[in-house]
Amino acid sequence: MQDVNIVAYLSPHPLDDDSAKEVEWVSWIPGFNHDDDADGMGVIYNDCNVLLYQSIEKQTTEIVKTAFNNLYPLFENHIIKGLFVWIDLFGITGNEHAIAGYHYDKSKPAHGEYQFNADQRLMAHYLSKNWQDLSANPKVLFTWEHELLHMLDHQLIEKASVYKSSGETSELYKYFILKFREEGFADLYYLLLGNFDEILSIEQAKTAFLKLNMDVKKKMKETGVFPEEVYKQYDYYELGPWLILDCLRSFEGGFHEEHIENALQKIGKKEAMPREEIFRIIQIALRMDIKTVLDYFKKLQLPINQVTEEPN
Repeated sequence: MQDVNIVAYLSPHPLDDDSAKEVEWVSWIPGFNHDDDADGMGVIYNDCNVLLYQSIEKQTTEIVKTAFNNLYPLFENHIIKGLFVWIDLFGITGNEHAIAGYHYDKSKPAHGEYQFNADQRLMAHYLSKNWQDLSANPKVLFTWEHELLHMLDHQLIEKASVYKSSGETSELYKYFILKFREEGFADLYYLLLGNFDEILSIEQAKTAFLKLNMDVKKKMKETGVFPEEVYKQYDYYELGPWLILDCLRSFEGGFHEEHIENALQKIGKKEAMPREEIFRIIQIALRMDIKTVLDYFKKLQLPINQVTEEPN
């Protein structure tokens, strides 16, 4: 196994000289002690709170390390030297839809260095007594497997970002479509372990997707611009992995259809597939390029115009 440096760190750190010292910014932390420090330096410097900051960093590091080990066979042929997790204790990012994230734009795959962030809501889960209860926090338990699969998917995420940066309505629409692939791929591990939430089948996922697509197209027709607020909705995570599996049934000449059907039978019974089988499906999905994905959605009667090649 690779010797990977995994570091989770608070930034700004409450104890930094240039850090904001408003107590209300950190007093939300479960277990925060509101008594002044014995030396009169203030609540933030209370010894109990200092230990709390350290425990947050240590626990997050260990959780990320466990997720990395869970997926390790997928990383054997990749250069991975360091995983760096910025813990946003103060709620600076203000992203209400994500409790963690992979930053492809700040990562350096050629150097084996990858950047992530963790939201204060995720820390609140980690500090609660029942955070490892699957029934209470099903997605939270697999947060870092999800983000590490984004890391594995770095190249295609970077290519897809070209569509969003263009600013053209038609290209923004394609990026919207590709987000189902991006988040669907990252949630494959969760689904293949027999976990699912509101969506129970591929057909249900298709129906929900086509309805959402119709709404998006209607807004585009009415306004003449792409409704970028749809990038913030949760359907990518719910529908995406099911649609990825459907796409894989016909991928590479339908060679994987039987394997995918066996996986769907397992999922339907809420049974986990063997880990080696899960990794095999993830590796197959990783081979899908942008054209393959857009062609799949075109076959679902989506109005994507003559998609023939990937962006350079």
